[in-house]
Amino acid sequence: MSEDNSVPWLSGITDDNARRLIESDSPIIRVVAGPGSGKTTCLERRIQRLIKKDRVDPKKVFVGTFTRAITKELRDKLDPQIKVSTIHSLAFELLREYPAACQGMQLRFLLQYEEDVLLYDIKDAVPNVGSIHDYRKELKNLQASRSKREEVPNARFGEAVRRWLRRHRAMLIGETVYLCVVGLESKDIQSKLYDYVVIDEYQDLTAAEQELVQYIWSETGALTVMGDDDQSIYGFRFNHPGGIQEFHTSWPQCEDLTLANNYRCGECILHISNLMMAEANSAKQPMVLKNNYAGKLNAVHWDTLDDEIAGLAKHIRDHAQESFLVLVPRRFIGYRLAEAIGADASTAFTEEILEHPVAQESFATASLLADPEDFVAARTYLSYHGTKHEYASRRNADAYSKIPTDVGGHDLIYGIANGKISVSGHGKSHIKGRAAKAVELFQRSLTADEIIDISFKEELAESESNEEKRRWLIDDLQELRSTAHELLDLQDHPDLSKVMATLRHRIATRVPLRDSELAEPRVKIMTLHSAKGLEADNIIISGVADEILPGIVTDQEDYEEKRRLLYVAVTRARDSLIISWPRRIQLNDLATNAGRRNGNIVTYNGVRWVRTTRSALLPQGLRGVTEGHRLFLKVGSGPGAGSSRPDS
Repeated sequence: MSEDNSVPWLSGITDDNARRLIESDSPIIRVVAGPGSGKTTCLERRIQRLIKKDRVDPKKVFVGTFTRAITKELRDKLDPQIKVSTIHSLAFELLREYPAACQGMQLRFLLQYEEDVLLYDIKDAVPNVGSIHDYRKELKNLQASRSKREEVPNARFGEAVRRWLRRHRAMLIGETVYLCVVGLESKDIQSKLYDYVVIDEYQDLTAAEQELVQYIWSETGALTVMGDDDQSIYGFRFNHPGGIQEFHTSWPQCEDLTLANNYRCGECILHISNLMMAEANSAKQPMVLKNNYAGKLNAVHWDTLDDEIAGLAKHIRDHAQESFLVLVPRRFIGYRLAEAIGADASTAFTEEILEHPVAQESFATASLLADPEDFVAARTYLSYHGTKHEYASRRNADAYSKIPTDVGGHDLIYGIANGKISVSGHGKSHIKGRAAKAVELFQRSLTADEIIDISFKEELAESESNEEKRRWLIDDLQELRSTAHELLDLQDHPDLSKVMATLRHRIATRVPLRDSELAEPRVKIMTLHSAKGLEADNIIISGVADEILPGIVTDQEDYEEKRRLLYVAVTRARDSLIISWPRRIQLNDLATNAGRRNGNIVTYNGVRWVRTTRSALLPQGLRGVTEGHRLFLKVGSGPGAGSSRPDS
């Protein structure tokens, strides 16, 4: 069909199903849309038509997104009165507006490392679960049941968790949507808020999030869900891809549309993408190329991981006029690449910024100093070793378990320091020392800026003996410090407790820390999961060795999800894609970064190496694999190469 420029919302749209989506008056629509199919453009145009042609009140329109990048893009393009947000953000706002639905808890989210504080505290109330690892599994099962809207597997454990959260004025991040759905179900929260609801990446929502969507729709106007189960990559947060697969059976009256054309990827890139999904037994037809450029694809291997990092860094430096998006399966590869590339490279690992115990203790210190009523921060702070930036053995042993839980925040710290709260048993000296150290900081009457500088000072990293980890830790502390200062400067009336709450929420929900529009780096490095919603002319996927990706797998579904993860990464590329892997990785690197160690271990010059192979997730039809050094002779040469996108 030729394009129709008579109305702006159809301008440049040639795909029949895209036009049907934009013009449809069906009350319920399901759209299965592959990567690069123009889904976001269709979403934008459909809403444009609703507002301009049908005169729909923009305040009655909700657009649910899954990534911050798409959220920002749509907010910039759509009427500012239209509500555009993630489902989790909407649930957070509704709970803040209707606090009774929080069931006695408060919107102070536990970070991942703080969950252990909860678990150590409830061990006496729920004995016989096992080791701390077993308690962590039980907590994961609890959150899974909430997300899946299933019966709690261990009601006694669930109630102990709930009592602890109420007492400590906190909430699990994974229960936000669940509590909101329960509130909507019981009429504690107003439902039917929007007449027109459009949900992107529906396959990545949990069952609870999909249920929330039904509650906020008024059942007038239209409900439109868009997604692709071949791009379902969030099993670790209990997403429900069956929601998009079975939507038309749950809503038999829905209009069913498919966007199968690909306008993004070069021909050779789309070819291996289709091969990947064919090998995964996808039920869908291959995506159809809808551009006139071949693209460039290079699959390269290197002798060692160090060679791979040095080689890719050289390639990027040699192409100084081009920008790159580099995707890695493990954070340590990304950090090493950034150091090898230099000032042009920037990492984006928000979700792991509190991975190191020093960073965790620093965050707990800043939280405690910022908010005298932060019960969780006080107990977390006390759980560290008396003089070291690390968890004390068994959480200060039996002394920690005897700290009363009905007192919190500064009152708990002062009570221990002045002896009004008795601490006994093994580890008591550590706890008393921690309390005395905190009181000393309280009494200095520090300003908000001083608290930030003291809590996140780089000198704290000196306790890390590993030089490489120390450099990464310094980067994390610098990022936390600079972002905290930035957030503080944006406030009319400086309030550090609000700064820490903002940081905590962003870390817990895995979104970028900063509000500011910093200059886009020439080379952006991030994890494979973080690439969702992005695209770039030049993509490099590094570390695609079978021992790292898929690495350790728990079952076949885990394996298939990692295949889909790689598929999503591959389909981010427009013009050029480099897939790279090493043939050897140091055993220590695999052991400390959740890699799979096979029996093929060799020793060279006193260093133990694991022989690695290209990932089995790559399609068998991937041809033109070359040694890494050939990349520097003539990038784009060889059987896998083609011409790049023409200038436009």
